[in-house]
Amino acid sequence: MDRRYTRAARSEFALVFYLAAAGIAVVLVVAFAPWYDPVVTGALTP
Repeated sequence: MDRRYTRAARSEFALVFYLAAAGIAVVLVVAFAPWYDPVVTGALTP
């Protein structure tokens, strides 16, 4: 197997992993922020 392919795949996997971790962190911060109330803002109302 070509060594350059594995390095590129590893860096691409790391990029996707970091983007996913950042997205999850943003969701958690918004979900558990004391100023955010989905009932008051109407985010959960149809």
